[in-house]
Formats: sequence, C-alpha cells, structure tokens
Amino acid sequence: MKKCITTAIVLLLVLSILVVAGCGSSSGDASGETASAGNSAGTAASADSPAGAASGNSDELVIGINGDIDDFNPQTNQMNNYLQTIAFNCYEPLMHHNESMEYSMDLATEYNKVDDLTYTFTLREDAKFHNGEPFTAADVVYTFEYIQNPDNGAWRASQYTTLTSVTADNDYQVTFKLNEPTPAFLDSIAYTPILCKSADPATLSTNPVGTGPFKFISWTPNDNISLEKFDEYYDADKVSFKKVMIKPFSDYTVAITNMEAGAVDLLVNITPDNAQTVKDTNGLNVLQASASNNLMDLEIGRHNVEAFKDPNVLKAMFMVFDADTINDQIFYGMGNKTVSCFPSSAKYSTPTYDWTYDPEGAKELLAQTNFKDGFEFEVKVLTADTASEKAMTIWQADLAQLGINMKISKEEMSIWLDNYLNRTYDMIANNYNMVGVDPAMFCSIILSQLKDYQTADLPELNSLIEEGAKETDETKRADIYGNIQKLVAENYPVVEWIEAPQLCGQVDPLSGVQVNPVGYLFLKEAKKS
Repeated sequence: MKKCITTAIVLLLVLSILVVAGCGSSSGDASGETASAGNSAGTAASADSPAGAASGNSDELVIGINGDIDDFNPQTNQMNNYLQTIAFNCYEPLMHHNESMEYSMDLATEYNKVDDLTYTFTLREDAKFHNGEPFTAADVVYTFEYIQNPDNGAWRASQYTTLTSVTADNDYQVTFKLNEPTPAFLDSIAYTPILCKSADPATLSTNPVGTGPFKFISWTPNDNISLEKFDEYYDADKVSFKKVMIKPFSDYTVAITNMEAGAVDLLVNITPDNAQTVKDTNGLNVLQASASNNLMDLEIGRHNVEAFKDPNVLKAMFMVFDADTINDQIFYGMGNKTVSCFPSSAKYSTPTYDWTYDPEGAKELLAQTNFKDGFEFEVKVLTADTASEKAMTIWQADLAQLGINMKISKEEMSIWLDNYLNRTYDMIANNYNMVGVDPAMFCSIILSQLKDYQTADLPELNSLIEEGAKETDETKRADIYGNIQKLVAENYPVVEWIEAPQLCGQVDPLSGVQVNPVGYLFLKEAKKS
C-alpha cells in the first residue's frame, strides 16, 4: 500500500516534468465515448491544424493543452492538464491558494483553528452543484470519506493520514479532527475539490458535478472538452465567458500558430522556448506566475556512490554548476535560482545555497579529498525531460574540468520510475511542484522518502523532519526548518537547482486569468476586452 501511494506521488512529479520538458511530450491517446450528453460548444477543428473557430468571440474562451484529459474525477486524476484547467474551475475547494500563495475563500467563508487538533469551517449558504442541488456540510463530509476510502484510489489520501473525522455541526459548518498536530493540513485543504454527495461515484470520471463557475458539457476524445457558464453560480456576475473549450495539441508550435490565427486564446504550461516564440509574435503575450513552486532537482545517491559520501566532493561539483548560464540558456532568464531546498515562497525559506561559480576553487577543494584524480558516475534523466538534459550537458562540460566524467543516461518512464522508487541511481533528475507554503509538504514527499537511502546516515535530519511535521509553535518551526535546510545544503541528498517558471501564452485581448505559483488557473474573472 505504501508503495502505491509513493508511486502516485512520483507520477505527479513526473507529470510536472513532462510539462516543463517540452511541447507535445504528454499528448493523450484517450479513447471512449463522449462523456455526457448536452449542448456541445461546437465541433472543434483538428488539434494539429489551424482551427478557424472565432476565438475573437468575447463569449467563448478556447484553451490549448498539451495532451487530452480522459478522467474527470478530481480525486483520481493528478495530471497537470486536469488540475490546472478543470479541477478548480468545474469544482471548487473550501479555499485555494491565490497568486500570492495566500488563502482565498471558495466554498468556505472562514475557518477557525480551535486547537492543534481541531479546525472548523463556516460554509457558503448560496452555493449549488451543477445538478441543481444545494451545497451543504454533508457534501464536505462525503468528500473526505471518499478520499479516505482506500477502494476509491484517491491520490490525496496520503495527505490526510492524521485526519480522524469530519462532522457536520449543522448544514453550514464542519469540524475536522486530527490525531496529531499537522501544520500542513490547511495547505492540503486548499487543493482538495469538493464532491457532490448525490453524484453517482461510478460516473465521476465521465460526468463531473461540481460547484465551480463552469459546468462540464461533453468530451470528444482527442478533440475537445466543452464547458459552459453555470448560471446559478454564486458569483455568476463575475463570469464573462459563456463557453469554454479545451483542446489538446500534440505540438505547441501548431498551437501557437492557432493563437496567432485567433483560434486559441490561452495555452497552458508553455515551455521557455514556446514563451520566446509567443513574445516574438504580434498580438500574443506571456502570462507568468509571480513566483513558482516548481522545483527542478537532482536526487543524489549518497548511499550508492562512494565519492558522494564526502560532502566536499559534492560541494566541489556544485561549485562548477553554472546556475546563471543554465537559467539564461534554458529558461531565458525567466527561472529563479533556488535559495534553498524549499521554494522561495515557502514558509521559513532561508538562503542556504551558494551558487557562486568557481572552477579554480572547486579544483582546490577536490584536491583535498580522496577523489582528486576524478571519478565517473551516471545521472538518469527522463527521456521527455529536455530541460534537465540540457542543464546536465552544460554541467557535464564543467565537471570534466575537474576530471569528473558524468554520463547522461536518458530513460523511458517505466525504467526511470523503477530506478527512482528503488533508489538505484548514482544521481537522478526530477521535478517537484510543491502545493502550498508549508515545507512539511516538501519534507514528506521528497526528503522522507530518502531516509532509508541517501539520508540513512543523517539521523538528525530525519528526526527534524518528523518533529517539524507535528510542531505548532512558529518560532520552533522556523528553527527546525532552518536546520533542515542547512543540513540538506551541507550534505546534498537532494539539490533543487532552479524554480522553473510557470508560463502560459495568451492573446492580447484576454485578461483576468489568475495563475498561482503551483500553476493552477482560475478562470472565473477571465474576459476578453
């Protein structure tokens, strides 16, 4: 069971990589019937040819994504395409992280931390589901019972292991009880969409019923997903678009051509290369989140490579990791050099990384170790992860100056994933998009998974991770996570090397699209003007 949960988490990380790595790398081959009957938004043009649809229509928003969506259940689909376009526009959570990673209320109007183990939420009294049923506390209770039922395979279940009960105090108040303090609990709440208790669980994947500003109409596999404005939405006066059409593209260069032709309004998760093309195209612009929780990282097999057990060897290696050149050449300067293993928007994030490029200093430091004559190792990179591959190629040349021979091994998903889960690597390139601001999330998903491997000889680090997950005193937590960052920076079990930009392309008349540092889009106030 534990391995299944870990696999689900890793797949989420991998899917983040696919988006960063390059256009077309995660195109879908879904098959099946149209998901539900209803008034279609119209027949879409072929995804790989100019669409001809009148995107200039101020009532309709056309969104391009880099692969089809074939599962509309927000508790089982963890693909970025789904989370970023549908999960928080058809559905809604009690609250969400806004562009500043602060909590904005949705189905809740307020929350109260009663004590370290108890939270209450006051709910909206004017929300309805797309099937016309009123939203009440019973739907919240049902949602978390659904998540915690192992038969449902909800990927968020691992975030609620300390949740013991959810009760409806009345129709518009719920109480959550935990069995131990969980400071990251609110971050989990902020990305959990609420289900309708009367919706048939068997049809959640094909007929989503949420409370969001847009309701699901139909899905034509590999062609389009049709949504339309929910007229009974409690904030309906803020919703400008009557229709939303989501179209998969196997090639984002074709999608950009469609944007230029006025057939597509918004492209989700474009690469830095795509962004440069968008910037150079009249009538188009780039929408970039103000910050990014999207961390590119290297997980280092200190347990497998003798040289990596010496922190000075690793320090020398990263003294020739040219982060500025990598950011400029691969991310066109749009990324941010990491300051620590936590994203800069995280609580308690403290500068602990030194990215000073110093080849001569690196040679001197390496000469003081048992590996002054160099050594060989291999870094594993997912085949689709061209960003990491390019970065490793730049680093490879600089490592050669130290006599260190790094082999870059590109691996298909199944092979890469097997090596990742079993920690059978010298070094492996990965990507993690941290939800929320609490670093306990990063520690539980990344660092805790390493405690039997590359951090087995760092008992202080592993103890601090467990302590930080339960501690509620802010001063103590700041000290704990400050020490965690310091230990990671000194021992290199994992190195986060850039905060990759969250980028979308859009047409000039489009405004009001909100994108947070996790990359989730909120379309409620989007409009063409």
